[in-house]
Amino acid sequence: MDGDETAVLVVTAPAAVQRVEIHGGDPAGRVEATLAGAGLLEVPADLPAETVEVATGPTGPQGPQGLLGPQGLLGPRGSTGPPGPTTGVELRITSPEMRWVIPHGLDAYPTVETFDTDGYPINGVVSYLDRDTAVVDFDLPFAGLARAKS
Repeated sequence: MDGDETAVLVVTAPAAVQRVEIHGGDPAGRVEATLAGAGLLEVPADLPAETVEVATGPTGPQGPQGLLGPQGLLGPRGSTGPPGPTTGVELRITSPEMRWVIPHGLDAYPTVETFDTDGYPINGVVSYLDRDTAVVDFDLPFAGLARAKS
């Protein structure tokens, strides 16, 4: 082999390797090799290596954190789950009132929808006497349907 050629020697060494010395057949033939990356060592190709010594030193400070990479691709959308349980109560108010008291018995504070006698939604202010009774107050008296859903 040519004197400029190098061979690659695989060395298992700690991460803090600073220097590697190769001892050949000649006691004066100490050669310092260079680290070529992750456990690889470049040494002159014509050197008959008999012993490899690995010198380690203190670990240096940690380098700065690298840049944040780009966001990955969006995964596929999952399937729609089954509908949750819905319980509700409907109450017909037959005479026009400005306040509807709705005893629903749902042990919750449900959503309350109100409709006039023609089925059109009407807006009122909903409040709760307790977890089983809702109250809807209107500006004008209405008759119609109240629906409480939890």
